Amino acid sequence: MGIFSAAVGLCSFAQSPATPIPTSINAKLVLDAAGPAQRKSLNAIYLIICPKVGAGSGFLLDTGTMVTNSHVVGTCTEQTLIGIGTANKQVKFSRVINDADRDLALLIPTEKLVGLPLHIQRNFTSAQRRLYCWVSRGDSGQR
Repeated sequence: MGIFSAAVGLCSFAQSPATPIPTSINAKLVLDAAGPAQRKSLNAIYLIICPKVGAGSGFLLDTGTMVTNSHVVGTCTEQTLIGIGTANKQVKFSRVINDADRDLALLIPTEKLVGLPLHIQRNFTSAQRRLYCWVSRGDSGQR
């Protein structure tokens, strides 16, 4: 009887409705707490939402590409993935490059995003250079 109850409980959990997708975020407290220099960099931080998986953070780079984790993107495609900035602007993506082995995903927005993006360091140590080469080529785990 206990195993049967557990199986019924798992089935009902699997069929529960997905978490609602936020249409905006409230960044007021973070913006209020940040100083003028930090406030500028907050424009580079996005909430990345995959409706059937969940949400996580994404960061806009000075190349115009966003970087997030592969587990945040989950099974989403360009058509289903959503980004929301601190000004509540929703962003769609034209391309998703996902590398589950490294738990990294690159997101190419459909439009040029305005704001102060995070700067990519150009003088690398050998370990940093290997990571940068993977990111800039973007040929691993494409879909």
